[in-house]
Amino acid sequence: MVILFTFCLFIILLLLGMNIGSVLLITGILGIYFFGDMSILENILQSDVFTRVAGYTLTTIPLFVLMSQFFIQAGIIKDM
Repeated sequence: MVILFTFCLFIILLLLGMNIGSVLLITGILGIYFFGDMSILENILQSDVFTRVAGYTLTTIPLFVLMSQFFIQAGIIKDM
């Protein structure tokens, strides 16, 4: 029953035009809340978020994109 509810909520929010990231966040939090307790959600948010975001890959990719934007704005790409 909980899975059906979260799936229907997912579809409804998508049809309303919400951003996919926001829809996944809302339905994920509600699914964890309905399946377990709020303590499960608190433990996930306290420990796992920082370890996922603080990875080496997640810092190098945005800096690479930023460096490419510097090259584009400086006109270096036009000379190639």
